[in-house]
Amino acid sequence: FPGVLDTSFDGDGRRILSPGENNNVDYIDQMILLPDGKIAAAGAVDRVMSLMRFTADLDLDPTFGAGGVVRTGSSISTSASPTSPGVILEMGREGRLLLAGSQRIYRYLPNGTLDTLFGSNGQVTLSSATTVHGLAIQDDGRILVASNTGVHRLDHDGESVSQIISGQTKGI
Repeated sequence: FPGVLDTSFDGDGRRILSPGENNNVDYIDQMILLPDGKIAAAGAVDRVMSLMRFTADLDLDPTFGAGGVVRTGSSISTSASPTSPGVILEMGREGRLLLAGSQRIYRYLPNGTLDTLFGSNGQVTLSSATTVHGLAIQDDGRILVASNTGVHRLDHDGESVSQIISGQTKGI
């Protein structure tokens, strides 16, 4: 039946994980299936914007980051509105993972290491924006970023930022 949990998975069709250490609420905002069958997820661990990678069986992948988790160091607001965007995930060239939240964009190598060739030591901060709402990667490798201040385009290396549409981004 459509919508029924698959009880062959973990006995009841669901897996509850808490990779954090401080009894904080850990959560996932977005997941993507990777070409190798593993799963990348973006969210928060211990109230810090984080990237997680799971095996096909939804076990944290010990070969990624620290036990399957990479923490950015950027705190996540616990008072955010339910309609506010959370942490955004996109896969780019060569399996690199883009992670965005608030006004920051990080890029990680496939093994969970920060890609220091991107932006300034692996991150780009959009100083005119307070919230990133979406990411897209163009065929030429440039990155489109929708924020509360407009749509921005970054070169593939994250160095060059230009605002191509300004104003409200609602409906984009």
